[in-house]
Amino acid sequence: MSKDCRLHGKAIVVVGSATGIGAATVRRLADEGARLCLADINVQGAEALAAEISGQGGDAFALAIDLADEASVSSALGEAIDRLGGISGAHINAADMGTLLDDSDA
Repeated sequence: MSKDCRLHGKAIVVVGSATGIGAATVRRLADEGARLCLADINVQGAEALAAEISGQGGDAFALAIDLADEASVSSALGEAIDRLGGISGAHINAADMGTLLDDSDA
């Protein structure tokens, strides 16, 4: 982790955190000192990234979330709030792409 800790102590949830832009966002927020909940439908990927961040001295854990399932979202956010002691911010880098198939001629 870097010495630039502008987000030290801030609790942030990153949804869609296991790969790509979400994972890059997690790494940047960790470098800035944020405490992180990595939420993703790909919980194994989120767990691996949380372990990477923790191994580098950061504070991160992973939770499963499915944005297409309201109960999953409620449960994950409730657990994130409990474990983080509140939430300072969220980055939502995911979407329910299932509707694309419903809205196409394919």
